[in-house]
Amino acid sequence: MVDEVGQFIGKNTQMMLKLQTITEDLGTYCGGRAWVVVTSQADIDAAIGGMSKGDGQDFSKIQGRFNTRLQLSSSNTSEVIQKRLLSKTDKAHEQLTDIFAEKGDILRNQLTFDKTTTADLKGYTDSLSFVDNYPFVPYHYNLVQKVFESIRVKGASGKNLAMGERSLLDAFQSAAKQMKNNELDVLVPFHSFYAPIESFLEPAIKRTIDQACDSESLTKFDQNILKTLFLIRYVDVVKSTLDNLVTLSIDRIDADKIKLRKQIEDSLNRLEKQLLIARNNDVFIFLTNEEKEIENEIRQTDFEMSEVSNKLSTIVFNDILKNNRTYRYPINKQDFMVSRFCNGHPKDGTTLEDLVIKVVSPLDSHYDSFSHEQACIEHSLKDNGSVLIKLDEDQRLWDDLTVFIKTDRFLKQNSGQRPEQEHLLREKQMENMAREKRLKVGFEALFAEASVYAIGTKMPKKSVTPSVIVEESYKYIVENTFAKLNLLNVTPGEVLPELQKVLVADNVAQLGLDLQADECNPDATREVEQYVSFRIERNEPVYLSDIVTHFGKRPYGWPVNEILLLVARLGLAGKLAFSLQGSDLALNRAYEPFNSVRKRGDIRVNKIRQVNDSQVKKSL
Repeated sequence: MVDEVGQFIGKNTQMMLKLQTITEDLGTYCGGRAWVVVTSQADIDAAIGGMSKGDGQDFSKIQGRFNTRLQLSSSNTSEVIQKRLLSKTDKAHEQLTDIFAEKGDILRNQLTFDKTTTADLKGYTDSLSFVDNYPFVPYHYNLVQKVFESIRVKGASGKNLAMGERSLLDAFQSAAKQMKNNELDVLVPFHSFYAPIESFLEPAIKRTIDQACDSESLTKFDQNILKTLFLIRYVDVVKSTLDNLVTLSIDRIDADKIKLRKQIEDSLNRLEKQLLIARNNDVFIFLTNEEKEIENEIRQTDFEMSEVSNKLSTIVFNDILKNNRTYRYPINKQDFMVSRFCNGHPKDGTTLEDLVIKVVSPLDSHYDSFSHEQACIEHSLKDNGSVLIKLDEDQRLWDDLTVFIKTDRFLKQNSGQRPEQEHLLREKQMENMAREKRLKVGFEALFAEASVYAIGTKMPKKSVTPSVIVEESYKYIVENTFAKLNLLNVTPGEVLPELQKVLVADNVAQLGLDLQADECNPDATREVEQYVSFRIERNEPVYLSDIVTHFGKRPYGWPVNEILLLVARLGLAGKLAFSLQGSDLALNRAYEPFNSVRKRGDIRVNKIRQVNDSQVKKSL
C-alpha cells in the first residue's frame, strides 16, 4: 500500500492519526506481514519545522511508528521520464536509430545555444540518446526544471507549483500529447511546456498571455514565441536572444533555421510594438502588466535631441578618447590643446585651439551634407583645418542611445515617487546601467570603422584603436601645417636645468655664448628676436607670455620650455632685457618668474639697443 501524503503534511495531523490507525489494523489483519510506504514531495524534517509546537510533537510521535527512513531525490528525473513516458517499441527503436544515423550531424548543428548560455544544455550525444529522449532533447529536462524553480521563486505561480518527478512527468506528458499526431521528424518546441503550468500561474500573468492569444494582430506563431519568452523570463542559465529562441523553437529535424530566424525576428517586432515584450540589446524580455505600464511610460517620455547629442559627446570624448584635451607631439614633446566638437556643438567652449576635432553622426541635422567624400574633405579644411570623424549609421545603436536617455529621464522624474514600484524601477536602473556599458562598447566599435579626414586628406586606417586613429590624424596636421616647427632643434635631455644654467651664468659665460652655434638654435633665436623687434617698433608692449603664446601656436608649435630657453639666451647675449612690475629683473633672479605661468604675463621684454663699432668711434 503506497499513500502519497505530502500534500497535507503539516496541515491536518488528524489525517496522520488515521493513517496510524490503518497501519495498526493492517498489521493485525495481515499478521505483521504487510508494508506501508509513505512518500512525500517535501523533506519531512523541514515540514515539521513549519508546524506549530503541538502539531510538531504529535507528528514526531507518529514518525516513531515508521522505523525505516529513506531519502529520495529528483536527481534522475530524465530516467524516470524515459522509462515511464518515452519507452519505444522495437519498431520505433529501429526507425529512430536509422533517422539519427542519417541526420545526427544535422541535429547537432540545429540544437546549439549561443555563448551567453551559462549552463551545459546538452543535445543528443549518440543514437541511443536520441532514441531514449525522442521527441524531446536532453536539455529539456534541466531547462524545464529551471523554469519551475524560477517561476515559483519569482512569485509568478499562484499555487504550489511543485518541482519533483510528478510535476515534470506531467509537463513532459502534456507536451508529448501535443505531438502525438505528427510524423517521426517532429521535435518538441519549448512553448509546448506552457500548457502544463498554465493553471498554476498568477491571474495577471495568465491574463497577459490570454489577451495576446485573443489579439487579431498576432499570429499563432507570435503567441508561441511569447509563451517561450515567458517560460525563460526568470531562467538565468539561458538568455532570450534571437539565436537561443531559434533553437528553442525548432519543431522539425530538418527545420530551415534561416527561415525560422527571420520568422521569429518578425514576430519579435510585432510583440514589441504591442508592448508585450521589451528589447534590451540582444535580449528580449517578457513584460508583466506592471512592467508593460512602465515600459509604455518610458516610451512616452519627452526628451530633447540635444540630450542625446550630449550623451554621445560624453561617450566619445570622455570614455572612448579618455577625456584627452591635449596632444603631445612625439618629436619635440610639445603639448597641443584640442578643441572638441560633436554634431556641431562645442564640448569645451567656442575658442578654437591649434588642433580641432569634429565628430558628426546621423543625429546631426546636417548629416546629409557629409554624404559625399569630397564634402567631408572640404569641411576638414575649414577654420585652419581640423580632424573630421564621420560615424556611420547603426540604427540599433542609435535607438539604444535614445532609449537610454528616455529611461534615465523617466527614472530621475520618478525617483522616490513610487514606493510600490521601487523594485521595478531598480530593475530598470540596472538595465540602463548595463545599456550604457553596451553603448560604450558599441560606439567604440563604430568609431573604429568611421571615416576620418584631416586637413583635406582621407586618413588611411593604421589601427582600430580610436585614440591611436585620432593621434595619427593630429600628427598629420602638426607636420603639415606647422611650417616653422623644424626651425627648432629640441634640446637633448631636460630643458629646465639648461634654462637655469643660462639665467645664472656669469660674465665669462656671456662672452663665450655664440648664438650662431647649432646648439643655440640660431634660426629659432632669430625668429624670436625679430618678433620682439617688430612689436617694439610698432610701440606695442611685449610680455614674456606673448612670446610663449605666439611661438607655441601655428606655424611654430614649439614647446614652452624651449621658447623660454631661447629668450633667456637672448637676454644673456645682451639683446633683451626684462622688467617685472616696473622694476628691472636681473637674469639671476628670473628663473622662478620665468617658470610661473601667472608671472610671465607681468614680465615685460625690452629690446637692448645695440651699438656698432662706427657708432663707438663717433662718440670718441
